[in-house]
Amino acid sequence: MKILHINTFNQTGGAETIAYCLLKSNGENRMLVKESFQNDEQIQTFPKNLIDLFFYFLIKLFENLV
Repeated sequence: MKILHINTFNQTGGAETIAYCLLKSNGENRMLVKESFQNDEQIQTFPKNLIDLFFYFLIKLFENLV
């Protein structure tokens, strides 16, 4: 199963560390992050001009769910 993990960072805290471990558990997984602290082919960073737009969209989406 291919999984795309979306996170702010790739490995700085508890949630990021777990997401990174899940990423590494399968070679087909990918991670999309705002900022990356490692050079890893499975990890892609957002282009800087799309970061704010994407996270604004997520915030509005979650506000409507609550």
